[in-house]
This record gives sequence, C-alpha cells and structure tokens, in this order.
Amino acid sequence: MSSASERINKLVRRRKAQIIEAIMHEHSQCHCGDAHCQAEEGCGVVDEEGTRTRSPVKASGQYQLQQQQEEDKKPMVSPRKRSQLSMEAPATSESVKRAKTSPVRPPKEKLDLQQPLDFGKKLSHTDATVRVKGFKMLAKWLGSHWKVLDENDARKLWRGLWFVLWMADGRGVQQNTAAQMVQLSRVFTDEAAYVLWWKAFWFTVNEQWEKLDKHRINKYQLLLRIALAELMNHSIKVQSIESFRRLLDEDLLDKKKCTPSVVMHCARVFWEEWAAETKAANDKSKTAVLNTDFTLLRPWLKCVRVCSVKAVVDEVYLSLLLKTPVKEWLPEVRVWMYKIGENSRTEDMQREAAYAAVDKLEKRMKKEGVPIVD
Repeated sequence: MSSASERINKLVRRRKAQIIEAIMHEHSQCHCGDAHCQAEEGCGVVDEEGTRTRSPVKASGQYQLQQQQEEDKKPMVSPRKRSQLSMEAPATSESVKRAKTSPVRPPKEKLDLQQPLDFGKKLSHTDATVRVKGFKMLAKWLGSHWKVLDENDARKLWRGLWFVLWMADGRGVQQNTAAQMVQLSRVFTDEAAYVLWWKAFWFTVNEQWEKLDKHRINKYQLLLRIALAELMNHSIKVQSIESFRRLLDEDLLDKKKCTPSVVMHCARVFWEEWAAETKAANDKSKTAVLNTDFTLLRPWLKCVRVCSVKAVVDEVYLSLLLKTPVKEWLPEVRVWMYKIGENSRTEDMQREAAYAAVDKLEKRMKKEGVPIVD
C-alpha cells in the first residue's frame, strides 16, 4: 500500500509541474503585462485534464492598449494652456465640498458692559494671548464703570488680581502679569478714581503680605517695585506728586496700616525706580517735579519719627534718606533729622537713630562739598 500511494503522489506532483510549465509558457508568449488570470483573449488557463479554457475575467490588456492609442491621437497642450484651462474649469463636487468644510473664523466677541463678566479664567489662563485679552477686557470694563466704582469694589477686584499673580509661574509670566495689573490704573482719567484704585491696592498688599511664603515673596516684591515706578510715572505725566505723596502718607507708611517688610522693601528700591523713571522721561522739564519738590520725602521723615520698629527706622535712614540723590535736598533732610531728635515726643529709639543718621549725613555732605548750615 505504501508503494502504491507513493507512486500516486509522484504522478500528482508530476501533473502539477506540467500544468505550471504550460501556464508559464503560455504567459511568456502573451504581452498583456497582467496576471495570467487576467490575460488577453488569446491567453487561457489549463485545467487539470490538460485542456485550455478561456479566463472568466475580462481581459484588460487590449483595453489599455486602445486607451493609450486614443491618448496619442489627442493634440499636445502646453503647460501654460493647461493651467488656464484648469482655472476656467467649473468647480467640481470635491472642491465645493472642501470649501464647505473649511474652518470658518468665529465672529468677534462683543463685550456687554452691562453684564457681569468672568475675569478670573482669562486672567489666570496658561495661554499668554488669553491673559492679554482678559486684561484688555477688564481695562475696558473699568474705563466704563469707574464712576460707580467704590473702594469696596476696588478691593474685591484687587484681591482677585492678587491671586492671579499667585497662580503665575515663570519669571517672564510673573513680570508681564505684574506689569499688566499695575497698568490697569491708566484707564482712570479722574484723579479721585485713580487715588481710590491705588488705595485699594495698598490695602490688599497690607492685608495679604504676611500670608506669603518664601516661594512667592519674590514676585510680590517685583509687584511693589513696578507699582512705585508706575506712581512716579503718573506724577511725571500730571506734573504733580500730590497723589503719590498722599498714598505714601495715608496708606503705605501709615503707622496703623503699614506692614514693616513692605515699607523696608519700598525704601530699598525707591531711588532705583526714581532714577529709572527720570532717565526714561529724557526731559528735564518733565522730571523736575520729582527733583524739586521736597514734599516727596515728607512721608518718609514722618515714618522714622512715629514708627516703633527699629529695623524699619534703620532701613529708611540707610537706604532712602541718607542716599538722597538730589544734593539740594540734603541740608533740609539734615534739618528735619535734628527736629526729630529734639522733639520731646520722640521715643528714645527714634532719637538715637535720628542723631546717628545726622552724623552720617554730615560726613557725606563734607565729602561731596555740600555746605552745612546750622
């Protein structure tokens, strides 16, 4: 049985080989360029009995040859003419569909100033363009509502802005956010509304400053620096330091309201921002208001007389009063220091600090050639 089955298998394999050879031979003689099952009409398939039958699939080689001959008979068209014809051709369904499905720019949002607006999401957004849009929206709202804005409303807005800076991460984002917060005051054309807005700012600073941690203190110190620069810039624009002096006297340096670390930081950066603003103005006639009016230092002299924190008094003397860049003010500063020391209501700590500051100031005046007048 085994030998008979082997002979049958050999015959089957031989028959299959003959069929394959016949198919390959037939396919080599036809020039259809396609698979043998899709040959031309002259090509066939050999079945198991050795007879050749026509392929049930329609031959495609002859059809392709006819199409090629028809294309050859057409006249040649230049590339320029072809582009013109394509431009003149009517839009196909695909192009119309593409035009319909193309993205449409949404209409510009209109700000309804009579409706309550949600500023927080835009102002604290991670995208810079959204934040800028939020600040513009808030500035526009403030510009139209400043007449009905009271101090309580301004405090609520500043508290929200305070936490906008709280959420700002990255040096560049913090600088831009702090600058945009401070520049909101430029929308107030009325001086009373301007002062009210800044009073709410200093109230928020004194209320929230002690709650800051070491990770966030730097960006709020930057906010104070930018705020002082903006107040000086406003004084140059309006040619008056009255609003600035009033805010220093009643809010920043007030004995009952002030925060010691806030006063100390402002004293350290005061003359730096003063020099930057006077240099940026590049016009001596405009910056004269910051160079000639000694009342700019009156709130600081009052602070060293009434403040009971020795660190604050020493910082104001060393960083601000003794470093006055206007030499014409030095004799008057010396006179005021003497008055503080001679005042009977002055505490011992303030008196000792005043006399020590006078000695240091006289050494500076002698070194710079400023006359000392008793």
